[in-house]
Amino acid sequence: DEPTSSVEPESESIIYESILKRVVEKEGITVLVTHRIDLLKQASRILFFSQGRIVADGSHKELIQSCSKYYDAYHKWEQE
Repeated sequence: DEPTSSVEPESESIIYESILKRVVEKEGITVLVTHRIDLLKQASRILFFSQGRIVADGSHKELIQSCSKYYDAYHKWEQE
């Protein structure tokens, strides 16, 4: 379950803005475990899992080009 699943939308927005600020400003190491691909696009390194195994490792741009499972998941999210 996502940690923000029971949080009202305003608080969820504040939480995600804080995470994105930390990632963009590269304040130390930030580890995100998420299904929210919009957060992943900001990460410098993504470990993409499928069926409990790492199937790809790289930036969003690299994974879009090299990993069909990541590409499919990203475009599915975009359509929702």
